[in-house]
Amino acid sequence: MTINMDELFEDIYMDEALPLQETMTDEQQQRIESQILSAIRQSSPAAPTPAARKKLHPKRFLVLVLAAALLMGFGVMTSAARYNDWDIALMEFMGLDNADTLQWSDGTVQIDATSLCSGTEYSSDSKGTVQPLRITAVSSIGDKNAAYIRFDTDYLFPEGYNSECDYILPGNMSTNVYAKNPAKDPRITTCGTTFTCMENDGKLSFMLYICGCPKINKSYVQVNFEDLYLYHDGSDETADTSEAPELLYKGAWSLEWKYAYRSNVRISHKMVNLNLNGTSCWLTRIEVSPLGIRLKGFVNPLHRVSEAVWMDIDKITYKDGRVLEVNGGSSSGRTTNGIFLESYCGTDVIGEVLQVDEIESITVGGVTLKL
Repeated sequence: MTINMDELFEDIYMDEALPLQETMTDEQQQRIESQILSAIRQSSPAAPTPAARKKLHPKRFLVLVLAAALLMGFGVMTSAARYNDWDIALMEFMGLDNADTLQWSDGTVQIDATSLCSGTEYSSDSKGTVQPLRITAVSSIGDKNAAYIRFDTDYLFPEGYNSECDYILPGNMSTNVYAKNPAKDPRITTCGTTFTCMENDGKLSFMLYICGCPKINKSYVQVNFEDLYLYHDGSDETADTSEAPELLYKGAWSLEWKYAYRSNVRISHKMVNLNLNGTSCWLTRIEVSPLGIRLKGFVNPLHRVSEAVWMDIDKITYKDGRVLEVNGGSSSGRTTNGIFLESYCGTDVIGEVLQVDEIESITVGGVTLKL
C-alpha cells in the first residue's frame, strides 16, 4: 500500500492541531517518529545526516551575572521553572546513584572534580619555576540541554593584569560529553561550548558554557586543559595588540565527572506548521528553562533536506508585555536523517536568564506560539 505523505500533512491545519498540545506525550511523539523512519527505510536508502553548529559569541556581562549566581546560589532562577522532568529520587532506581555531583535544594550542582599539576610557572620568573597548580570544577547551573560550569584555581593574577583588555585562557582545551560511560561507549555527544576567564578573590577562575547537549544532566563530562597564556584583545586603546600571547604556566590538567541532577524545564507539545526559508516543517516540542529554549520538529519525510534547517527564535514575549528580541538566533542545531530537527537558543544568544513562568509566548518563523 502506498501512502501519500503530502496529502496526509496537508490535512493537518494549524488551528486544528493546536488543541493537541496537551495530549501528545513523549511516548506518542517517539512512536510517530519511529513509524515514519521505519516507512522511509523500507522505501528509500538513507540520506546523509547533516549536522551543524553556529559559532557562539560570549557576552561578558552575562558571564559576570552567572558567575555571581554560581557563587551565591541559583534559588531565584530555578524557582521560576515549574516542570521537574528529572527526579533525583529516581537516581538509585535507574543506576545513577554513583554520580560525582550533588544538587543542593537551591538548584546549584556541586561537582568538586579536581586535577593537580606540578608544572612550570613563568609569570614571576622568565626562566620558570616548578610550582603545583590545581584546577577544580566547583559548581554548575544547568538544565537538560545546557550547563554553566565554574572552575576555580589557586593561581594569582600576574602583576600588571588589566581586566579591561587582558584575559587568560588555556593554550589547548577540549570538552567531551558522553551519554554513557566512555569506557564502554566512547561516542561523543555533539554540543557547543564557550569558555572565558574571570576573577574570584584575586585568583583565576573560568566559566565553561556547554549548550545544545540533550540529557547533559545525566551525562559524563570530560574537560582537558593544557598550558595557560595571557592574551590581549585590544579593546583598550593603550593595549599593544601586536604583542604575542605570553606563556604563564606550562602544564596539563584533566577533569572528569558524571552528572546526575534534576532538570527544571517547562515543556509544551505542539503540532504547528512553519515555513523556514522555504522549507515546510512541523514544530512538535518546546522546552523552556532559565538557561534557554530547545525546539524539536520534523520536515515532510518525502521532502527530506540535505542541509541543516534552523528553527530560530524571533522573539520572546512576557506576560507583562516585555519583549526580548532574539532576531533569529540559535546557539546550536542539527538535522537528523534529513527529517528531524532540533535547535537550541541559550543565554549566550538571548542575553539574559529567562523567567520561565512569566513567558507568554515565543515567535518562531513569524508564527507566535503561546506556552
